[in-house]
Amino acid sequence: MIREAAERALERGGRPFRVSPPLTLTVDFARGVQSEMAELIPGVVRLEGRRVEYTHDDYLTVYKVFRAMNSLVAQ
Repeated sequence: MIREAAERALERGGRPFRVSPPLTLTVDFARGVQSEMAELIPGVVRLEGRRVEYTHDDYLTVYKVFRAMNSLVAQ
């Protein structure tokens, strides 16, 4: 089912979605202590209260930082 849908999409000549760098991830945590934990990651900047931000040119790096944030605050 997924394969057939992908083939139909390709037949229509659609273009893949692309995001131009730099990529900025902004996260609003539920508690201030969570944003403090996220700040432990190099490059993460606290914007205010519970909000942090991370900017990088590589999508995979931004994704990994997002995963690291989630792991740190889940402890």
